[in-house]
Amino acid sequence: GTVDYTQLIFDGRRFQPVPWGRTLAVGARWIRQTGTVPEYRQVRLGGSSTIRGYAGGAVEGDHGAFGSIEWRFDLAPPVSRDLWLIENVDVGVSGALFADAGATWGRTENGGAADPLTWSDVATSFGAGLRLLVPWVEVVRADLAITESGRIAVVLGEGMKF
Repeated sequence: GTVDYTQLIFDGRRFQPVPWGRTLAVGARWIRQTGTVPEYRQVRLGGSSTIRGYAGGAVEGDHGAFGSIEWRFDLAPPVSRDLWLIENVDVGVSGALFADAGATWGRTENGGAADPLTWSDVATSFGAGLRLLVPWVEVVRADLAITESGRIAVVLGEGMKF
């Protein structure tokens, strides 16, 4: 068969310095698809890059929106060090407090029209995490996330979430 659909994505991010060397980071993404969306192109939320505390793909549909807010702060500010035979390697440790939320809509299990989106359809989580600035990888993240149902998960990731 042939694939015939359109995908429109809006992605917004804001990084606002706040007193004492902290940063308030806000990120949001909205995804709208039209046509016959193949199963493999559905919006899948959950995991380290969308809603922490949920398994990857735990929330899925033809369309979706999700967002996060993080309060980021240095625990050991980045510094350049000489590491064995390599000069000027940046290392550091930072922390974050966060909240994530997101939802998908637009497809039912039998392929029919989905019910309108309600607040109970929104998946949320909050938590705290560490970011390690390490050579050659950039940032390694370890977050402790708690979902609205009380599920607790350790979420590992590479790079900043946004």
